[in-house]
Amino acid sequence: RILVIMAQAAPAISAELSAKIREFTKKNFDHFEANVTQEQRDLATTDLAKFKAEPEWVQARVAEMNGDFAEADADGNGRLDAAESRVFLTKVFERGAARGNFTLSWDGYHEQAYEIYNAIDSSADGYNMADFMTMAGATVGFWEEFKAAKEAAQ
Repeated sequence: RILVIMAQAAPAISAELSAKIREFTKKNFDHFEANVTQEQRDLATTDLAKFKAEPEWVQARVAEMNGDFAEADADGNGRLDAAESRVFLTKVFERGAARGNFTLSWDGYHEQAYEIYNAIDSSADGYNMADFMTMAGATVGFWEEFKAAKEAAQ
């Protein structure tokens, strides 16, 4: 339900950008699968279920991210440049790690993430929270695809 709402509100992304997001998500998925603990996997499963079924839980996480975004937006223009993006994503990951979540930490993650976020709206440099949520919605869909393929192969 939440994914449908996010998809309806999201700006259209090109097939080329969708392919980049898919590739990025696959890299994240593979990193997760290679490095996650069972406790982190269980928590990710629980969080995904909450994401799909508990709007209040989603709203709380989005409120946290909105706060992190605002804090990272050093120039206050509503868009994050590469340096601000690193601050924002680090805050999000630190908050997740404090809850016991797996944290993505492969070499080049921040740069590749920024490149994709920045490409969602090519009319301006940087990205805003709507662009971030567009990527998040696409990522969840691809993640589910990769997870289903892994489960089918077992």
